[in-house]
Amino acid sequence: MAVSTDLEGTERTKNWSDIAQFIQEAGIYGLAVELLALIFELTMTDETHVADVHRVSQVCTQWRRIAHGTPRLWIRPLRVNLYSASNAKGDNAAVCLRAWLARSAPLCVRVSFKQALPGTIHRGVMEAALAAAPRLRAVQLQTMPTTPAWLVKRLAQCALDSLEELDLGMVAADLTAEAEADAEPTPFAVPALRTLHMINLGTLQISVPWPQLTELTFECDSLDIIFEVLRQGAPHLVTASIAVLGESELSPEHCVPVHFGHLRTLSLRFRADLSPFLDHLTAPLLTTLRLTLHLAHWDCEPLAACSPPASCPGCTTWPCTTEPCPAVTFWQT
Repeated sequence: MAVSTDLEGTERTKNWSDIAQFIQEAGIYGLAVELLALIFELTMTDETHVADVHRVSQVCTQWRRIAHGTPRLWIRPLRVNLYSASNAKGDNAAVCLRAWLARSAPLCVRVSFKQALPGTIHRGVMEAALAAAPRLRAVQLQTMPTTPAWLVKRLAQCALDSLEELDLGMVAADLTAEAEADAEPTPFAVPALRTLHMINLGTLQISVPWPQLTELTFECDSLDIIFEVLRQGAPHLVTASIAVLGESELSPEHCVPVHFGHLRTLSLRFRADLSPFLDHLTAPLLTTLRLTLHLAHWDCEPLAACSPPASCPGCTTWPCTTEPCPAVTFWQT
């Protein structure tokens, strides 16, 4: 009996050992590819996804094959360093970027370009990204000191069919003789564009389908240009943030009323008298108005003269008082 019990115990131990070894060896490897890919995706974060996906790819051949064959693992927001033209790292970065974007196909991606130091940009890195232009959902440019005119024109030449968000940073006028001979704004064909952020210096630098925008952040040193943009983009804007750089005045030919049919939130930053601007705006659905006036002294009377209840009935309280209210926020700097 004792011998029989020992044999049964030995057999049971062997079976559990085999099962444990199977679980250890097969375990996660036995999962369906779709489930394994989902596990990979859930372990990644926007901040560490580049390192995360490479770490997964290095575990074994099977995981590398699954990772490389799962486009959604490669579509989180991508921050790209725009190396200087003389930096040898730029060549390697361009190769890596092309490979990364190829693995995300056919899905759309969001890319942010940042230039750490002023100087010429390594065009190979930019061209690697623009090779995937039809799949770019969002593009942000952070170049120093301003976004080069050639870069704006190169971007406009691409088929940006899926682009919904565009941040051009600070775009200044190209002062070269060739550019001055052709001073027309650079046209962008962006059928899906809804959000635009840019700082425009000098004449209007770009032309986009303004009426289709729902969100606009626009800074400019010309009140005339701002009104030109607002007149075109007013129909569907829901959120707008406008800043007038310097003490610009509105020309008589631009004193045309602008009606915002859908505008809910409006932020304004001025260094000059605000009343001429507000006199020409109507926004019946406006619920939030934020004002920042860069003036040493200000007077409520010009604001009161704008008859805000008629032009913006949604704003139940107008900033003719410093009392806080949920509909209107007023800053003085």
